[in-house]
Amino acid sequence: MRAMDVMTTDVITVDPDMTVQSLARLLAERGISGAPVVDSGGRLVGVISEGDLLRRAEIGTARRHRVRRR
Repeated sequence: MRAMDVMTTDVITVDPDMTVQSLARLLAERGISGAPVVDSGGRLVGVISEGDLLRRAEIGTARRHRVRRR
C-alpha cells in the first residue's frame, strides 16, 4: 500500500495567522487531525496537528522554549 492509496485529496489548508482557538475549532468541526499551513502565495510553510496543539497546551509554552533559572 502506498501513501496515495490512503491520503486525503480534499485538503483543508490554514493560514499562518489563524488563531489557535480557530484552528482547534476547525479541526474538531471537520473531524481532521491536522492541516497544512499555506501562505498567501500558496506555498506550504508547515503542518499543524492536534498533537502540536496538545503539546503546547500541556507544557504551556510558546513555540520556542525558554529556560528559566531558579
